Amino acid sequence: MTRAEIIQISNRVADEYGIPRLLLLACGIAESKLTNARRPANPADDYRYWMPPDPFDLGAGVWQQIVRYDPDYRGGDAWPGQQEIERVIALQMDVERSARVAAANLRQKLQQAMAA
Repeated sequence: MTRAEIIQISNRVADEYGIPRLLLLACGIAESKLTNARRPANPADDYRYWMPPDPFDLGAGVWQQIVRYDPDYRGGDAWPGQQEIERVIALQMDVERSARVAAANLRQKLQQAMAA
């Protein structure tokens, strides 16, 4: 997918979720420079990224959602196994879906910040 296509999806989803376009776009730029990437790049490092001291660094997609916090994640805090990790990462690599997950999360945080 091209950067222009990712920006188009980001803007459309931001509009659908009623959040500023630049908020969703800036998140994608900060997390991945608008590339559909996996963190870590090598699946052999997944367990290390899952465990302390950085237990929340395993994720994927343009918005680099953390596997543990993905709405479709079915594991717990303990290592869920490579199959569950790969299943969720495959979902996160869907740019449209990832934009929606990120937008919902950002909308909630924006609403909380504005209410404070």
